[in-house]
Amino acid sequence: MRLPDYIPGLRPATILWAIYGAIWIALEGDYLQVVLIGSWTSWLAALHLVQQWQLKPLSLPLAWLGFWSLLGAILGALLPIIVFAFMSIKTGLHAHGPEFTSQEIARLWAQWPLSIGANFLLGLAAGLLAAAFRKRR
Repeated sequence: MRLPDYIPGLRPATILWAIYGAIWIALEGDYLQVVLIGSWTSWLAALHLVQQWQLKPLSLPLAWLGFWSLLGAILGALLPIIVFAFMSIKTGLHAHGPEFTSQEIARLWAQWPLSIGANFLLGLAAGLLAAAFRKRR
């Protein structure tokens, strides 16, 4: 299986991300919103990099699923760092004190293993969907 030259839906997803980012930056700090924009950013960046690099074909379906699963696990491991960066940006721009409580920051750090597992499953699902669409053609 070969990674597609063009990932369908990536451009509209990026445009929606930019619109949401413009709206998100104006709102007050909310834990779920910052996690959403952090995870959306990480997956969009990864998909853009995958599309840009055009990796060599993966011959085995297990290698294909392994690639996407590993990508998901890596993104899950990086997610708290990305969300912390967005929390810092939000707090710095809204210069009226902290936007997020210490309990929210501790919760984000405590959910790190869950983030890895959930993104691993998202990567596995993306690999399965890509393989299914590939066989359909």
